[in-house]
Amino acid sequence: MILSRHSLACLLFSFVLGACSGAVNGDDESNSSDSSDSSGSDTETGGLCGDGVREADEDCDGSDLGGQTCVGLNPAYTGGTLACSETCSFEVGACTIDPTAPLVRLNEVTSGTVASGTYANHDDVVELVNAGGTSADLSGVQLSDDPSFAVDKTYVFAPGTSLAVGEHLVVFKDDGSGMTQLPFGIKSDGDETLYLRGPGEVMLDEVLIPAGQASVSWCRLPDGTGPWMQCAPTFGATNSDGGDACGNGMIDVDEDCDGSDLGGLGCADFDGYAGGELGCVACSFDLGNCEAAAAIVVVNEFTALVNDEIELYNAGTATAELEGWFLTDDLAFGESAYDPGADAEELEFGAGVTLAPGAWLVISLGNRPLQHPFGISAQGDVISLVDPDLTLVDQVEFADGEADPSYCRVPDGGDWQANCASSFGVSNGN
Repeated sequence: MILSRHSLACLLFSFVLGACSGAVNGDDESNSSDSSDSSGSDTETGGLCGDGVREADEDCDGSDLGGQTCVGLNPAYTGGTLACSETCSFEVGACTIDPTAPLVRLNEVTSGTVASGTYANHDDVVELVNAGGTSADLSGVQLSDDPSFAVDKTYVFAPGTSLAVGEHLVVFKDDGSGMTQLPFGIKSDGDETLYLRGPGEVMLDEVLIPAGQASVSWCRLPDGTGPWMQCAPTFGATNSDGGDACGNGMIDVDEDCDGSDLGGLGCADFDGYAGGELGCVACSFDLGNCEAAAAIVVVNEFTALVNDEIELYNAGTATAELEGWFLTDDLAFGESAYDPGADAEELEFGAGVTLAPGAWLVISLGNRPLQHPFGISAQGDVISLVDPDLTLVDQVEFADGEADPSYCRVPDGGDWQANCASSFGVSNGN
């Protein structure tokens, strides 16, 4: 057997870190590093994962492993059965590990902030584990989110860094106090791939993180050898199931929403909001882009005949509280100041008077509660609605004969129209 220069370098380096980017059997190069067990379905090329045919960006598909084996995938494996996951990535759980070699693996990732534990308040955290049989020397090992390992996007482990058997090593973007290690963050709004490379550009591991899946924790179960999935966050310790499904795009137990799945709800389904764009952050509703509901009360119709009815209409999206408001004909059109003390015939609305969105309130001539004491002149008049701060809310002026049988807005809350058919308490223009 003749080994290429690259294959020989891989064999030598495998005794240190237990990994190699290609097979060492003649010129038959591996089609994927052992990192590929983390890849998802074909997000870039449009290949169909699950059709039984391995395509670009798929490590495998069904029984089609591309000729790959446990041993060919990583020299730290001595045998066993390589499998293919439902996401067309390699599963190495049934591969056997060489007890005399280290096996350094990416083991857990979050794109968010760790909520509790040793690494509480740390952002964009990455955990490595040594799943092999001997200690690993990490001197010069590189971690990046850039496949070209650009200097400004790559973290390099310092000389003398080691990882004992079963030990976890955690690095992070920010520890909450301003201390940083990683020169890159981990995306939460799109797919992200992390790469782990040893000296000699030997690829040790990589993981494709689907958009949003690492908002809490994306980890291997079991440590180092299992498939990637959403987990309970355990940075610095053995990975645990009971994972948070937040980020999988589907509403699960204890989630308000997940990604674009809002359960059919919108801003208007929440008290105090009328419209806008309902969002979802960490699987909880985000009302930041919702528009607050507001009451818009207008004079909507009136008549100068018989009972001089006046109709108010709420064209807004919130219930109006009318206590302390005034209805009057004693305010000249265009004036901005109103003195209720000088007005002998105004209606002041009492406690508990409300007007729901889309509802009408009809007030007739009289001296009882919710009646106005002033008459409406058939020759023309001005009707004004004033709030408790004495701010003019609405005002309408009409001319001789225009309120016979009524003067109204068409449609409700719209433009004024003379000589309407009376429609007090129902929609105008019907």
